[in-house]
Amino acid sequence: MTTAPAVSIAQEGSYKLYTRVLDNAGNVSDWREDTVAIDKTAPTLAADCGAPTWRKGAATCTVTASGGISGLAALTGARGGEGAVNVSGGVYTVEAEGSSSIVFRAVDGAGNEVTAAGGVVCALGFTLLGVPSPLV
Repeated sequence: MTTAPAVSIAQEGSYKLYTRVLDNAGNVSDWREDTVAIDKTAPTLAADCGAPTWRKGAATCTVTASGGISGLAALTGARGGEGAVNVSGGVYTVEAEGSSSIVFRAVDGAGNEVTAAGGVVCALGFTLLGVPSPLV
């Protein structure tokens, strides 16, 4: 079997590729149209959890991401060693008392990914280690 000419597409973008097959007996197939899309660029991701200071209620992180030409397939946040949860509406809320480290992850439609870290401190009006929390 011979596949000539070979086609190589390296640049990002969406392309239409038209192909047909010719066998040794001279039979020819109909033309076939396929779309080939290439996205090599990692998504953009930004997270803002505010100042790392004590607060008296839940902390809200604002998370923005874009998947570029292939779109955004997933946007998640994981606090500490906990499992990742979907970030919905660009907001991630931390209701756990204490200091929290958060890792945000964005994945585009081509599988490219990027991570960003954030951190918050929540007191929620409780006493930590026997000392009342300074509430902001």
